[in-house]
Amino acid sequence: MSHKCPICSENFDSLELFDDHIEQHKEESILSKSPRIKPKNNENYTPSQSINLETIFDEEKFEKLIESKINSIKNTDELIHRRNFIEQVKKIYKKNPFCYIPYFLKDLIHGEAVGKIQDTFHFPNHIDLQIIIKDILNFKEERYRSAQYDDAFELNLNIIGWNEKHVILQNNFKYFENELAELFFENILQAYLVIILMDKYLDRQEIFEKCLEIKLNYSLFRFIDETLSIKFNQFLENNLKLRIDKILNELMSEKIVYFNRTETKKLKSNLNIDDVKNFTKKHLKFNDGTISMFSLNTLVNQNFPSLKLIPDLGIFDTAVDELEREKFIHKQYRSSKKNDYQIFLNDDFEKIEYDIKYLENTGEIPFKGRKITPETFISELIDLDKGDFNDSDDQVTRLAGLVLAESITLQPPAEKIEEFDFSMNLQNYRFRPEQLEAMAKLDFKINSEVFHVKVMVDEILTLSTYKKLVEKLSDGEQGVVITFKLLPLSVKKLIANDDTIQVIDEEGVKIWVSITSRLPARVNSICKIYSDKLSTLENKIVKVDSVFYEKGIAIVTVFPEMNEVTVLARSLEEIPLFEFNPSNFNLIAKNYFEFIKILTNCTMDDDLINGFFKNKFTEDPKYSKPVSELKFDYNTVHLNFKCHEKRDIFNCDCIKYAENPLQLCSHLVTAIDHIFRSHSYGDNFWNDSNRMKRGLENLLRENIEIILDRLDITEEHGAIKDEHEIMDFISGTIKTKNNS
Repeated sequence: MSHKCPICSENFDSLELFDDHIEQHKEESILSKSPRIKPKNNENYTPSQSINLETIFDEEKFEKLIESKINSIKNTDELIHRRNFIEQVKKIYKKNPFCYIPYFLKDLIHGEAVGKIQDTFHFPNHIDLQIIIKDILNFKEERYRSAQYDDAFELNLNIIGWNEKHVILQNNFKYFENELAELFFENILQAYLVIILMDKYLDRQEIFEKCLEIKLNYSLFRFIDETLSIKFNQFLENNLKLRIDKILNELMSEKIVYFNRTETKKLKSNLNIDDVKNFTKKHLKFNDGTISMFSLNTLVNQNFPSLKLIPDLGIFDTAVDELEREKFIHKQYRSSKKNDYQIFLNDDFEKIEYDIKYLENTGEIPFKGRKITPETFISELIDLDKGDFNDSDDQVTRLAGLVLAESITLQPPAEKIEEFDFSMNLQNYRFRPEQLEAMAKLDFKINSEVFHVKVMVDEILTLSTYKKLVEKLSDGEQGVVITFKLLPLSVKKLIANDDTIQVIDEEGVKIWVSITSRLPARVNSICKIYSDKLSTLENKIVKVDSVFYEKGIAIVTVFPEMNEVTVLARSLEEIPLFEFNPSNFNLIAKNYFEFIKILTNCTMDDDLINGFFKNKFTEDPKYSKPVSELKFDYNTVHLNFKCHEKRDIFNCDCIKYAENPLQLCSHLVTAIDHIFRSHSYGDNFWNDSNRMKRGLENLLRENIEIILDRLDITEEHGAIKDEHEIMDFISGTIKTKNNS
């Protein structure tokens, strides 16, 4: 039997837990506390920011709305089918109270751009949007977009499983039509109450009168169309005062709104733009001076939970925009996704820009990047998803990286045309002789400073698509389409007489790569920095967190300090990993990152650096899994990952390792790293059964045993008692550090 708390509505399975919970309420009650003197000079009560969003987004709300319909269902299969949908609605509603699911699904299947969907349904970031699409609604496959395909709706329904899911959802939309409309009406009414109470105190009658005006302000909520507004107006005329009182009581119980201490019948919201601005200032000043818009939004939502009730209604954006106008911060686009910025302290960013210009004027900055052959580039390009212009690994980003490698300026997303994937500005760019020769081979004509690029590697450039792209270009601008498919004869004829749109085929991309040879390091890759003149880092191993193609800079995490630093993207030399195909890269890079973190736990800093930057093999390493022999100028390393004892697994004949066997020497670092990258130790099986990972954990375990022994920490002293506890401690330490 379930026991529901009359105070907070939380449910408990046992009477004992229920009684303990009630006792907690008693202890927290003001009646249980000593009287306190009313503080002076405090006209208004300022509430705590602690909010229980489980209460605000109470799953019982929708359950109550659909209760009678659910109780009327007698067929078990239908009941399961309906309940599955109800659970989806509750998960979506808790992610975003404005994601009106019938309209959301329509836009998704019709191939609307992600940015448009994100804007229409008030998603403050693309992460929750992707969770709803892929995890909750289970539409995991890449879809067709209407900007590229006139028949995107039909093409998407032909994706395996999509039509069946679409039919099931549509059936549920119809069955629960009124209940869904009422749920989302209450969501917008709740949001409207929070907004109107931000500016000034209002009593309940004033609040009621303001809420009647919501029908004049439906445009605040971008998903509401004429059909939905008619439904919502019916709810306005039905028990509106009761609805308002119920919502206000919930908001007051969670201290989202509060009473004026002098005019006790008047209420106000605790949301304040100045508080959001001050929080942002403080965080940036004391945390490296930079943060992504998404991370900042998450932190602000954690500190101001009531923003969750009014997602993407401009409060957070207004605070950030005001800070930008006040020149306290600078926003730099990370990708073409809506609101995907990196935020810098303005003074810091101005210094970065000044330093970059100075470095460009005083000498050439070598491009390290990732060495690649034209054949490998083409092979990987074909295996990758098309993607979008952002810093994840996909076709668009690879080709945008080819542009960055030549120091051509990429246009910010706000300046690109939606039908194209990215744009580039050739103003002030001086072509090298080999580039001019390549363009002559490709019959590539440049009559504009601005080029808009569309990536269609796996698609045919049809006549209708060609005409649509031409229409979108302004006078004096040109377009480039990259496709490996044969052009229809009708398109060939048009291109021959008009260079507004030009095509680069597979051979053309090979030619371009052959004169470039290096690409920017990929996001999530582990890189070497020999010397970075922007950050002054030297001989450092780093993880690439973000790449800013327009500015040619990157944000990296530095080993072993694990702090974030802004560097020149050109300074990053990607460490090559053994990849079966490009789709494995993110997994292997993640495992390599964890591997490096483990290495830092059992290596002195100078040995870590020497292991990556100085040591060279004198012979090709001999390897017969899991045994290997690796020779250096004066020393030899033997590794045997089938053994269990440290001295049998890791062996080097150098003096340093003999003197300090608690730490790996630089030769062992070089050797273990080579074996990890060259022999598939970082694939799907980087887990507790992985012999290398187990060997490194054994090293740490034995080292800690030696330290505990030296400190005379034994069982009778109440310390760690046995090998299992030591292994739990080691594994927990590694997992904690890897997740930090």
